Amino acid sequence: MKLTVIAGTVAGLLALSSPAYAAPVTVDLRIEGATRTLFEGPVTTDTAPFVATDGPHACGSSPTRGAVISAAAQAGAFTMQASWNATYESPTFETISGENVGYDGATGNFAEQTGSS
Repeated sequence: MKLTVIAGTVAGLLALSSPAYAAPVTVDLRIEGATRTLFEGPVTTDTAPFVATDGPHACGSSPTRGAVISAAAQAGAFTMQASWNATYESPTFETISGENVGYDGATGNFAEQTGSS
């Protein structure tokens, strides 16, 4: 399974990471599963915390990919389970829309995984 964000969205989020100005922004988000699109649509977010399974975590001073995905899940666009990696101050996604999206270190892919996560 691949977790993909449209390149324009990534470029837009990177442009937003300049030091200023955390006004809400709307981006086009697309998340691909192994055999289907898990989500595609506009998402509005700002510097809101990323809400992992264990609670909210600060994402920094500008909108991030985690904040966009978290905002979409909180709005009911899809279900999501994620944990917070304190070492990297970044979310680790476990499931999106009921599909496992965890990183497979053996293959280097975000692939569907068997067993429990």
